[in-house]
Amino acid sequence: MKNRIRELRIARGLSQEDLAQAIGRQKALVSKLENGKIKLNQQYMELLAEALSCALADLLVPAAAKGGKSLAKHPVKLPRGAAHPTARPFVPVYGPAAASKPDKVLITEEFIVDRKPTPQELDNVRDAFIMYVAGDSMFPRYKYGEMVSVHPYRPPSIGHDCVLVYADGNAIVKEFMGETEDKAGWKLRQYNPEKILRVKKADARAIYAVVGRPS
Repeated sequence: MKNRIRELRIARGLSQEDLAQAIGRQKALVSKLENGKIKLNQQYMELLAEALSCALADLLVPAAAKGGKSLAKHPVKLPRGAAHPTARPFVPVYGPAAASKPDKVLITEEFIVDRKPTPQELDNVRDAFIMYVAGDSMFPRYKYGEMVSVHPYRPPSIGHDCVLVYADGNAIVKEFMGETEDKAGWKLRQYNPEKILRVKKADARAIYAVVGRPS
């Protein structure tokens, strides 16, 4: 059976190298899948559907659809047990700012280091993003290089994790401990070394709730 991998890839502005990187495979494999030289099994379909933000059925071209007929009129029989996921938009992933700021991640356009399909906890959340945890100040709760899902419109609750973004765009992950006594700042707890940080609201751009860890 023919497939629409190339068509979908080009429609999304991706090269074969881009798609290969997104599914964790070699460019040569993508080329062979597009040309039908390698069978499009369920494992490859699931990887490609996620990377191309489409349903599994969108990857396949039924024989009856040749000649320019609408694919929508020709339902596709998927491999046994295959699901029909809906398309999932991608969200930006922000990375570490600089070696001189080992526990900070820069929340600016230039530091978008990747884009990943929207995790379930961020479904339908406008402007949602994923952020790497930099440094080891929150160890053992977070290890360096782990990621957190950030809800930009949900305020953090006491005892839960948050992302505080400073005025210059640098962001840190800490445990939210509430406002300072004078209400002019926030108290944040870090684990390693354990201490309470006090950040003035005037020095911060925003504070957001961490709502999960993307898989």
